[in-house]
Amino acid sequence: MFIKPLRLFLPLAALLISCSDLSEYDSQLVSEALSDSVFSVTESWDVRTHLIENGRRIITLESPYTATYERHGRNESHMKGPVTITAYDSLGTPVTLVFADHSIYHSRETEFEFEGDVVVINLETENILRTEYLKWFYHTRHINAPGFVTIVSPADSIAGEGLSGKDDLTEYRLKKITGQFQL
Repeated sequence: MFIKPLRLFLPLAALLISCSDLSEYDSQLVSEALSDSVFSVTESWDVRTHLIENGRRIITLESPYTATYERHGRNESHMKGPVTITAYDSLGTPVTLVFADHSIYHSRETEFEFEGDVVVINLETENILRTEYLKWFYHTRHINAPGFVTIVSPADSIAGEGLSGKDDLTEYRLKKITGQFQL
């Protein structure tokens, strides 16, 4: 009876004795592997966030649920909708509204991805853009929508694919254009 526990104990003891402290190099590899997998998550409900630049509000984000992931100093906020974004001009007047089912905000780049029933309304021109996916590059004031897009203005409407242009909808390019418009 004593032999069976000894058979288990001896290999385990040999393994423990043979395992000494890790070398500095191995410790560094283990540390890097652990830090690579470590990240934090913050969840929030009924969120209203104001993005401030140079002391002035530039964007307000509203969402019933937001999860913010931080990894390697980078933040990414996933908002579940309905998501509402309001962009303001230099005087603090709302100029653009964005509605979407979901949104991802990349804070370092100040970029937004909108998905699912995306509607963009330019309050000054009354132009309305509809699509299923839109990426907005805030600092360059540029938007991309690779899929089908419809733009309705007070005077006309146009549809196409692969929109690329300014975020105020004053200049844009579309492929496979259809619609009615005035020249």
